[in-house]
Amino acid sequence: MRICVLLARGTQTLLQQRLFSTTATQAVNKTALATLRKKTGYTFSNCKKALDQFGDDLASAEKWLRDQAQKEGWAKATKLQDRVVSQGLIGVRYSPEDGTAVLLEVNCETDFVARNAKFHELVNTVAEACSRELQLKAVDGASYHKWSITPELLASFKSSHDKTLGDLTALSIGTLGENIVLRRALLVKINSKECKISGYAHASDSLPTSKCCYLGRYGALVIYRQSPPSSKTNTATEQVAEQAGLLSSEDIGRQLCQHIVGMNPESIGKMDDDVPEVIVPVRKEAVVDTRGEGENDEPVEEVVPVAADDESRLIYQEFLTEPTMTVRDVLEQNNMEVLDFVRFELGGKTQEAEATDSERG
Repeated sequence: MRICVLLARGTQTLLQQRLFSTTATQAVNKTALATLRKKTGYTFSNCKKALDQFGDDLASAEKWLRDQAQKEGWAKATKLQDRVVSQGLIGVRYSPEDGTAVLLEVNCETDFVARNAKFHELVNTVAEACSRELQLKAVDGASYHKWSITPELLASFKSSHDKTLGDLTALSIGTLGENIVLRRALLVKINSKECKISGYAHASDSLPTSKCCYLGRYGALVIYRQSPPSSKTNTATEQVAEQAGLLSSEDIGRQLCQHIVGMNPESIGKMDDDVPEVIVPVRKEAVVDTRGEGENDEPVEEVVPVAADDESRLIYQEFLTEPTMTVRDVLEQNNMEVLDFVRFELGGKTQEAEATDSERG
């Protein structure tokens, strides 16, 4: 009888130990599963499959998940590559301190994906990779230097995780389920002793911003310089000049970018030129020539000269944030000169990247 009691107690203890061990293992599995899910963003089923395969080794499970996602992403990218990509984002990243700036466009199929945090993360990563490439470049004595980047070259840039942007794009395609294209990028580096740079992305206030990368459907960069104040002042605009003087050159640089986005100028124009005039033919109401008499008098037409601003040139346009002034007025009052600008519009026309760099001394 005593032996039976001891056996019963031993069996009970063994069952309790097994139950405790199983419960503890399940708790560990759930914790590891939740951690892996949160870190990678992949489905619970895929995370569980990875943990089962690697015995709760989080590092190995994470690597396996990413490798699998990469393979699936490239397969899906190949399958979706012919789909039209008409949506996406313009990214603007610039650093006045470093004298560097990046303007880029990444496309996707729908506005829904364009607003997805994963897509924003991809655009930010592309901007960061471009900024790292700029650190290796020099202006070689010029005031600034521009590099137009082809989609193929852009895809070869490395991210901070040592993956190419092409690989990361394929990974995003696998995650988001849409075709995604790295469309274009422009890299700018200035000589900070000679000029300044500013940037702006339209609708950036409604989109998240990370590490100075602004997102929107339009973007612009402007390169400018500011001279020491001149003793000569335009007396006709002194009061406006005082008001404009409250703004720093950086503020005005940003406003110039906003203007370029909104007004879409085609060129700068020359500050030392007079306001252009064109002869515009005007058909006036028919008038009777009183020099003759009788019924044979015929009406005449007149062509008169009309002064007109050239709306395609930046400096002759009304300043967007102060319509009572032209861009030229703002620049003169602040002793500023625009050296160059670039404007990107989502889905806009692209220029083929040149083998040689564009520069202006």
